[in-house]
Amino acid sequence: MKKKILFVYMGMFIGGSTTSLLSLLNEIDYDKYDVDLLLYRNGEELEKYLPKQVNLLPQAFIERPTWKKILYSVMNGSLIKAFLKNLSVNKTIRPSDQLMAYVCATLCRKIETRYDAAIGFLEGWSNVFTNYYINADKKINWIHIDYVKRGFFAEFDRECFKKADVIVTVAEDNLRIFNEQFPEYKGKTIYIENILTDILLKQRATEEIDFKAEGDFNILSVCRISLGHKGLDRGVKALKNLKDEGYSVKWYVLGDGPDREKLEGMIKENGLENEFILLGPTQNPYPYFKYFDIFALPSRFEGKPMAITEAQMLGLVPVVTEYASANEQIKNEKTGIVVENNDDAIYYGIKKVIDNPHLLESIRENLKKTNFSNGEVIQDIYKIL
Repeated sequence: MKKKILFVYMGMFIGGSTTSLLSLLNEIDYDKYDVDLLLYRNGEELEKYLPKQVNLLPQAFIERPTWKKILYSVMNGSLIKAFLKNLSVNKTIRPSDQLMAYVCATLCRKIETRYDAAIGFLEGWSNVFTNYYINADKKINWIHIDYVKRGFFAEFDRECFKKADVIVTVAEDNLRIFNEQFPEYKGKTIYIENILTDILLKQRATEEIDFKAEGDFNILSVCRISLGHKGLDRGVKALKNLKDEGYSVKWYVLGDGPDREKLEGMIKENGLENEFILLGPTQNPYPYFKYFDIFALPSRFEGKPMAITEAQMLGLVPVVTEYASANEQIKNEKTGIVVENNDDAIYYGIKKVIDNPHLLESIRENLKKTNFSNGEVIQDIYKIL
């Protein structure tokens, strides 16, 4: 008999974890597994890339007016309980992602089906809902982040993770960090790298777009505009230094986020309106990659960003700060550039590749020769199922 599997996920929005989920769902053996997918909210563009064998369920979240959601959360006790826990753990009453994961889980419909295995494929709501509200013989939680640098508190999730049978981290360094926070769960926490295959990626990269990069040297970032995380403010500083030295460089950003207005202010303040260009969000960034010289990720911290491997697969040289898993993803000056995680290093790293076109071309040639697909990782997932 086939095993019945449920994946629980926020939504098919653009991002590395979604790319990984799509790759996994395209690799899974549907002769052995019946797969349901439960999303917090349906309707995102990337749903069209789901394999036809996946049964997309009605969304989990029940749409209500805001006042009804608040009233329901108060009446069922989840809002008060979460705020009290936030106050004791986080020393603030300000809502956090962790707090809202528990509140939002109570605002979802009941799932009556029992599964052989249920997989919460993202930290936060996906894992909370899987562990507390899904009936399954085995519960598996995925962690895509550096748990500490992301600002999560172990005490918030300790009871939740107690209910999981297996906890998966996607980077070896993230595994170490998670085990330091939850030593009692070390025996059930493992590392499995994100699955990424290039078939769907290269197919999406062929889409026609009306765009042309206009600098003598062009930099691309694809990320959420969250300065404390993605570090685009450091990019502004680096570009200002390069411009002051006479370099003709343009830095383009695909994405949106809570700090867009702040970033626009920094761009204007530094006179970079024509050099640091915000293109806004797109559901398909991959056709843009061929117009650029490097892919820059000046992040202050990361888990294991899929965007880096995607850039490598499409032949675009990544230049990144030394986040936790950077040296797992990149062989420095072979399949990308890794610089120290500070403002000056970003500037000097970009300047180095501009001044050394032979280095850049050598890395491009290495990228062409390297197979970054890792569909065989599905075997590790079969083992835990």
